[in-house]
Amino acid sequence: FSYKITIDFFIKKEIYLRHQLICGSESGKIKTWNLIFISYTKTFLKLFWNQKIIQNIIISISISIDGKIIAALTKKNGIYLLELKNEKPINKLESIEKKLCCIKFCPKGKILVSGTQKGSIIFFNIAENSPSKLIKGDGPSVLAFDFNTKGSILVASYEDGTIKIISIYDLLRFRIFGNHCKPVWGCAISDDEQIITGCNGGQLTILRDITFENSKKQNKKFSRILFLKKSLKIRKKEKKQFGFCH
Repeated sequence: FSYKITIDFFIKKEIYLRHQLICGSESGKIKTWNLIFISYTKTFLKLFWNQKIIQNIIISISISIDGKIIAALTKKNGIYLLELKNEKPINKLESIEKKLCCIKFCPKGKILVSGTQKGSIIFFNIAENSPSKLIKGDGPSVLAFDFNTKGSILVASYEDGTIKIISIYDLLRFRIFGNHCKPVWGCAISDDEQIITGCNGGQLTILRDITFENSKKQNKKFSRILFLKKSLKIRKKEKKQFGFCH
């Protein structure tokens, strides 16, 4: 692989719990591994797909909930749909806006969302190969997405440090949090619907009770999270060098 990759993760319950890791690289190559955790001491990792089928830089990648379809967003704003173990893309989605930044499959239905540099969020209907809904943006870029397991809530993180929580059933219902002082490159929702986000400044934000009627927030920084501080080997005198928030 080249030094920049984008990843996604898929979990399927079979005889054993099977985890599937998919990676896309600057070279246009896609690799997929099966990870099988049989016990706490036995783990199998098997590379079963390794193809260069896109002649472009892959900047974002996502896999469908059934693990059959891969969506790859390229630097030239093409969204390619691929079937696992196929040597050629099965389709290409045309966007109603240019300069796309990230993509993510919804856990329910054949819906793919994409974020743009203008802050818009586009919903694609994979079955119809066309955009189905649009949340118009007029601000900073959308950098990352995640869904809850029910597919009813979408979290989007932005370049200006804001986080938007959106109801999929009513796109006009959303909440905005501005807890970060720098671009938020990552966001995730746990099974119990707690949101964690991280920004360039080294700040983590945990949002609890994310229903639209009541929401509480709790901020945590690296200086108060010893495990992260230790794993990243961050010294106090290096904080200014990395530009951490205070």
